[in-house]
Amino acid sequence: MEPPEPLRVAIVDHFGQPDASPDDLELALRTAMAGGRGEVALLLTDSDAVRDLNRRFRGLDEATDVLTFPSGIDRGGDVAISVPDARRQAALRGVPARDETLFLAIHGGLHLMGLDDETEPERAAMVDRMNDVARAIGLPPDDAWASLLHETAGSGEARA
Repeated sequence: MEPPEPLRVAIVDHFGQPDASPDDLELALRTAMAGGRGEVALLLTDSDAVRDLNRRFRGLDEATDVLTFPSGIDRGGDVAISVPDARRQAALRGVPARDETLFLAIHGGLHLMGLDDETEPERAAMVDRMNDVARAIGLPPDDAWASLLHETAGSGEARA
């Protein structure tokens, strides 16, 4: 019997001006999804495209910073990040856009691994795990990390 294949990661850049390198994004996902198998596609795109995905697949006609679509197979799936929203949140948070984009990739990867953040205890556990991954890849931790887009809009994080 052959061992299962390791996680395969594909970065699809539809935005054209990413703030984080493909290598850094792949490292963030691989570290967040340690032990995961299957395939993960990470889409970097604009706010309108992420809003359209949210509307088509979740029935929510609203913008969001990151969407995840678990495949249900070996913890793989798809992650979509709105680069403009990552930049906006980075400015509000006072961090480099690169760091915010990597935090969103980590967040999406952890959702694909089955972590949720619907309740306050789940959110706290998610942020703790995000910070563990951030430290492992050389990012400064952010204990106050949250989707600022949704705090200002008054809605919960979009997740498929």
